[in-house]
Order: sequence, then C-alpha cells, then structure tokens
Amino acid sequence: MKDNIQALVDLLNGRLERFDRTRNIQWKLNASLWAGMVVAIGFLRSNHIYFSPVVLTMAAVVICIIHGRTINRIQSSLAFDKRLVKKYHQVINRELKDKRLKKIWRKTNDNSDDWNTIQNAVTVLLSLVGVLMLSKWVEFCQMVIGM
Repeated sequence: MKDNIQALVDLLNGRLERFDRTRNIQWKLNASLWAGMVVAIGFLRSNHIYFSPVVLTMAAVVICIIHGRTINRIQSSLAFDKRLVKKYHQVINRELKDKRLKKIWRKTNDNSDDWNTIQNAVTVLLSLVGVLMLSKWVEFCQMVIGM
C-alpha cells in the first residue's frame, strides 16, 4: 500500500511539474507575442511605414485567431493536468485518511476561464491599436476633428 501511495505521489508531482512548465510556456508565448507586437508597431510607426486598413485588419484577425487557438490548447492541457492532480490527490487522501496534501491541489487551483479571456482580450486590443496606428486612421480622425 505504501508503494502505491508513493507511486501516486510521484505521478502527482510529475503532473505538477508539467503544469508549471506549461504555464511558463504560456507566459513566455504571451510576453513574446505582445512585446513583438508593441515593438513592431513602434518601429513601423516611427519609420512612417503605413499599410492599407484592410491588410492590417486581416493580419490582426489572423494573429488573434492563431493566438486564441494556441491559448485554448494550452488551457486544455492545463485543465487536463489539474483534473489528474485532483484525482491523484483524492486517492492519496482517501488512502491516508487525512488532509496533509490539500495544499498541493490548491497550487493549481486558478480561474483559467477568466485568464483565457484576458489573454485573448490583450491580443485583440494590441491588434486594434496596431491597425489604428499603422493605417493612418489616427491622422484621418484628427483631420476630421480639426476641420
């Protein structure tokens, strides 16, 4: 019985490590994408390089779709790991008849649906800023308001 519990603890720890690695990949992906978008927008804007609003909008939509699909896949992986951690935790507690490992489950307990929405919203917002800044819409609006 002790070997079974130790095997479950090892599986639980492995899943927690996988969860942490996946979450780190998620952070790096978002930081890289968002920083890249900000740098690209700033670089193109400072060099007075502008594009058609249609082209920029299509590029923004493609970026948002790819990012959204990637984030959904990552969130699915995190949810799978969380389900397994919870299951392992329940079995271990049932075998040990105590709550010593309760803290382990709380480590992965987060509100991933809200976080998923926030990630996608930031990407959409940055895409919108890029479309507005690189298509001369800002200058057009300023010209109309100034008239």
